[in-house]
Amino acid sequence: MSFHFRINRTPSDPAEAFTAVVHEAARLQLADGLSLRRARLHGAARLEVTGPADTLAELRLIGLDEEASGTGARFFVPADEDQAIQVLARLLERHPIAQDQKRPVNLLAEVSIPFANYPGLDLVGASVWRTREGGVSVTLPAQKLKTGGFYELVRGEKPALDKLKDAIAAAYTATVRTGAQTGPERA
Repeated sequence: MSFHFRINRTPSDPAEAFTAVVHEAARLQLADGLSLRRARLHGAARLEVTGPADTLAELRLIGLDEEASGTGARFFVPADEDQAIQVLARLLERHPIAQDQKRPVNLLAEVSIPFANYPGLDLVGASVWRTREGGVSVTLPAQKLKTGGFYELVRGEKPALDKLKDAIAAAYTATVRTGAQTGPERA
């Protein structure tokens, strides 16, 4: 069984930002209402900067590529990785990465579990959390009930559920240790 992890972390430098967006499909919120995300341009995955029109005008000066589209100008980080990191350094100097206020600080990763016999289908909703003791804990998908409590979406005997949680925790730990990219390409 394999797992895909969307690691919850704020990149600390332009190279980490590049890796997070390109390889982990992260969407980074920047200061002044800008965001950095992976998008498709002429069939290729590129890093796009989106945001308020008045803020986008300065992006040409930073070194972003401007592409005309039916909805207006779109701004992309250069495709070459070395150039991209240099441009990201200038961009992040003016518009630093904002801390994501929507995600709890103890959320380490969101997990999807692909169905081996059905390519393109994943079970989503599992999460890896940091415990107070510094370890990791795994929660499986559940639906919150209006009456209180939760409706478990993954059911079975407790030993089987614990084995699944242990497998996810071990795979997460190995992923973080090796720095492997585990998420599917999403654009």
